[in-house]
Amino acid sequence: MARSDNKKSLQKVIIRALIAQTLLGFFISFPGSQILVDVFGDYIDPELAQIPILILLVTSGLIAAIFVGRVLAREIGSVLPPIAATTRSIAAGDYSARVNAPPRSFEEAAAVTADINTMAECLEKLEADLRYLNSAIAHEARACLTVLIGNLHAFSTGVLEPTPDVLARMIGYASSLTTIVGDIDNLGLSSGVKPALDIKEIDLAVEAETVISSMEYDLMPASITIERDLSPAVCFADPTRIQQVLRALLDNCQVHAPGSTVTVQTFEEEDWVVLLCKDTGPGLPAAERDRAFDRFWRGSDSRKRAPEGCGLGLAIVNSIAIAHHGKAFIAPDCGRGFDVGIRLPKHATNIKTI
Repeated sequence: MARSDNKKSLQKVIIRALIAQTLLGFFISFPGSQILVDVFGDYIDPELAQIPILILLVTSGLIAAIFVGRVLAREIGSVLPPIAATTRSIAAGDYSARVNAPPRSFEEAAAVTADINTMAECLEKLEADLRYLNSAIAHEARACLTVLIGNLHAFSTGVLEPTPDVLARMIGYASSLTTIVGDIDNLGLSSGVKPALDIKEIDLAVEAETVISSMEYDLMPASITIERDLSPAVCFADPTRIQQVLRALLDNCQVHAPGSTVTVQTFEEEDWVVLLCKDTGPGLPAAERDRAFDRFWRGSDSRKRAPEGCGLGLAIVNSIAIAHHGKAFIAPDCGRGFDVGIRLPKHATNIKTI
């Protein structure tokens, strides 16, 4: 809900009422007492002339207090019931509930209702994301388990022989279950919660070579060729998390760009170091790049090519980059293919460590 600029400020109304009361008291105390003395000086004692002044002061104070109290009671009383009803609905699990602020409420009330509605929208989106993840995980796990149970049953009845080819396929399905467990484990990381880091002075080129050497064999079934363009890029970072970034990027290439040539680059760029992964696959339409780092989001083409993914890989990459005071990025105008990487500061000093 947008906050209206035309709404009055309750704080300003109270301040104006207090200023008016002060000015009224000043006018009554000094000119008023002098007028009474000048007009009725021959008939009343000057000291007694202060009594009506005090009565007027007390009366004006009571009137101002009643006015301010009435305004407060009206405004608070009009906005609290819908807020209470909405928060009860949210607590009961109805994240679609929204607060409808009274049309003539003050801007403070409008600000509170806007914040509550924003919170409800975030909770509603989170619930939708979790429903999607649960559905995706259940679908993938059910498919893998069905095949594994079917093959094991066939082995037990003698219908199927445990040949190397059959066992290799079963290992593939078991590996898919491991990936699903990894997705669940990484869900908190992809949500934007900054991970604890073990910061060390590292060279991105060394970490990249470690990951490439360990994954080259795994990428062969996808016909992916890796080319290295590794220049020294020294920074302070968590080596385990940096390796996790490159693994996620290479996994992304394996799923969405099979048969492509992948170039892994590390280099320095002024006060930054860069880890970049470039493939020659189908790429991502420019209109969809702004959402590439969102949790659970997958491009329209990728859903057709690889329906088994959950859309967490690049979200994890972005979260790790942010935790290092850096950022993930997609290179613009990269032509055919997809160029994605992270840019980290060389000399970050305020990174939260374990």
